[in-house]
Amino acid sequence: MFALFLYPNVFTMARIKKPTIKIVLRKGKTLANGRSPIFLRLTFNRKAKYYVLKGEQTTLSCELKKWNEELGRYNRNKELNHFLDRYELRANQVTRDLENTYFTFHLFEEKSFKNYDNASVISFLVA
Repeated sequence: MFALFLYPNVFTMARIKKPTIKIVLRKGKTLANGRSPIFLRLTFNRKAKYYVLKGEQTTLSCELKKWNEELGRYNRNKELNHFLDRYELRANQVTRDLENTYFTFHLFEEKSFKNYDNASVISFLVA
């Protein structure tokens, strides 16, 4: 109790948690072509939500041996890695825009997929 009088802002000094974003390969799931799909993982308050990354017509995927787990990128494929960088950059921009509000996955999706009837990640990237 005494410490509260000495440090009145103890509770207000708590760090506000921010969502984290990472591009991951879902190893447990295999597509018909034998590759694993690539997802954008958004984590907030220890809860994760996965958004499938789509190319122009198909889901982005990769073989396990061609994926760099630490970086969350393809091995030796600059063009596709640039594409993944754009996804990650856009997701970071949206979470930064939501910094001054109470973050929810619903708000993230609403801001990311606005003006689109069918919310897909390709529309999220282009927005």
